[in-house]
This record gives sequence, C-alpha cells and structure tokens, in this order.
Amino acid sequence: MSRNRRILVVDDDPGVRDSYQEILRGSTVSGVAERAAALFNGQESGGESQENCAYELLLVEGGVDAIRVVREAMRQGIPYAMAFVDMMMVGIDGAETARRMRAIDPNMRIVIVTAYSERTPDDIARIVGSDDIFYLRKPFDPQEIRQFAKALTGQWNLARERDTATAQLEGLNDELEDRVEQRSAELRQAYEKLNRLDQDKMKFLHYLSHELNTPLNWIGSGVSLIESPTGKEAELLECVSMGFDRLSNLVRTVISYFDVAGGTLRPTLECVPLEGMISEVLATKKTAIDDARLDLICDARTEEHIDVEPEYFKELLGILLDNATAFSEPGGRIAVTVQSDGRKVIVIVADEGRGSQFVLEMARAYYSSEQRLHPRDEGEEATA
Repeated sequence: MSRNRRILVVDDDPGVRDSYQEILRGSTVSGVAERAAALFNGQESGGESQENCAYELLLVEGGVDAIRVVREAMRQGIPYAMAFVDMMMVGIDGAETARRMRAIDPNMRIVIVTAYSERTPDDIARIVGSDDIFYLRKPFDPQEIRQFAKALTGQWNLARERDTATAQLEGLNDELEDRVEQRSAELRQAYEKLNRLDQDKMKFLHYLSHELNTPLNWIGSGVSLIESPTGKEAELLECVSMGFDRLSNLVRTVISYFDVAGGTLRPTLECVPLEGMISEVLATKKTAIDDARLDLICDARTEEHIDVEPEYFKELLGILLDNATAFSEPGGRIAVTVQSDGRKVIVIVADEGRGSQFVLEMARAYYSSEQRLHPRDEGEEATA
C-alpha cells in the first residue's frame, strides 16, 4: 500500500505559501528568502539541512478554493493526509474552512496556523465540531512545520492501514462464518440422510420379521396335522417342532424389539407387585430349565411394587430366561435376583453361558424412557 504524502496549504499570503513550499520541498524560491527568515523566527530556512520527504504539496489562497480542492480529491479517491490552514484569511476564515473540509473528509488532519489570539482553541474546536485539531502560532520554527507534516501524515497512513486490516479481518470472519454455516448445513443434511436410512432399515427389518412369521405359522399348522407319528417320522417331526419353536421365539422377539425401538409400542403402566410377576414367569419356564439340566436359583423375595406394563414385563423377563436356558451348558446355573435402593428396582438374570447382547438391547429400548428398571451389561449378566 503506497503512503499518502499529500499536504494542502491554505493561506492568502503568497509569501507564506512560498515559504511552506521551501520548507517542505527543500527548494529555493526566488524573492522569499528574507520574508521567510523574518516570518519563521528569524532563521533562514535555506541555511538548514533539508530533508527530502517527497511531500506532494498543493497551495491555495483561500477557504473557497480549499473546500473545492478537498471535494475534488475525495471524488478522485486521492484525499489529502493533512492541511495547514491560516486562521485569518479574507472571506472564509480558517475555523470555518476547517469545518467544511472536515465535513467532506473526516480523516484529514488539520493544523490551524494563527499569528493572533483572535479565537481560543476551544472556540475553534466548537466551530469545527471536533477537538481533533492542532494549533501552531506564528512565528514558528521551520522544524515545527516539518515535524507536524511528518507526524500527521504518518498518523493518517497508520489509521488507513488499520482500517484496511480491520476490513480484511471482518471479511475473513464473514468468510469463516459462511464456511461454518455451509458445513453445518452439510452436516445437518448428512444427519437427516442417515436418519432416513436408519428408519428405512428399521422398516425393512420389521417387515422382514413379520414376513418370516407367516411361513412359520404354515409350518406349525402342517406339523399339527400329523397324527401319532412313529419311528423315524417321530424323530424328524420332533426336530421340526423344536426348530419351529426356536425360530418362532426368535421372530417374536425380533418383532417385539422393533415395536419397542420403533416407538409403536405404547405400554399402559400399572403399579403391580414385583415378586408375584417374577414367580409367575418362573413357573412357566421351570420345565424348560429342568429339561436343560440347569439349576435355578431365585432370590426374588421383595415387597416392591413397580410401575410397569405387566404383560410386556413378563414377556421380557421370559425372553431373558429363555436366552439363559438356550445358551447355558448342562449343569450350569441360572440366578434371578432383585436389588433395590429405594429409588429404583433392578431385576438380574445371570447365567454361566454366552449371554445375548440382542436381548439386552431390546430391554434397554423398552425401558429407556421409563427409567423404572435399568438393565445392566456386566460380563454375562442380563438385567430386566
């Protein structure tokens, strides 16, 4: 970014304008040496070491010209960094000129130059509408002019660099926000797509489970038509019957799981005695457990009443017992225990076999919204 070194000098005295030019440009102007020496504290400006600061000067003789020049510079996009404005001029004085220039270009630095105390700094600031005005009294040292020029053009350039950096930062922030918003939208779309796929998968598996149930019913009907089987036929029929029962239980379990996980199940809770329900389920499963040559240990003595849908609870507990029976080796044990801490009740079905993660997931799906019973997945224990 190129630095702005443009300076406007406004003074109705041509000798003073020439002196500014000699001081800031370091050039010799014929016929003004004596006047410059008298005006600037008796020092000959030509006798000092001049700094070639490469200022771009424009000298005008009055406020009207200065206002026109500032307006045109703004229109062209090449504003002045600062201005030296004489206070006492014919026509528009320095304070009014500074006010109008500031209205056109608020960023311009302005130095009011005065030889008399006709207006106080407070008066000038009130007229200009800003206290960001600098003052210089005549006579003054040429070095003061150079210092003002250097400092104020430097301030102007630093401020513009800061504005540019701020604008770039805001642009980067906007771009980052747009990218974050776009990425968030993409993630939302991906999540919605995954959710739809998951729902489609659930619907398909639910449909498949029901479709499996139909031929099972046909098989069951066919088996029931065979009367008094003997010999090899009886053995085959027993195998078919066992497979039918096992597959029927599996399909019924899968259908129940999808009813629960899919949210179609709407249980009606009742406050019922827990021990009675457990005893009822154990009574229906005792024969199967004995046939599998398993020991049943039950410690379910409790006076707890729980809020539950009785039929679904008994079905779930029955599934846990069936699972424990199916995956235990002869001679193993199945233990049913009840734990309570006064706030929640836990029913634990533990076996010494492999267990079934699927049944645990179904239990979690059923009871996750109720927070009444909390299944556990610890080693080979299953909790209803």
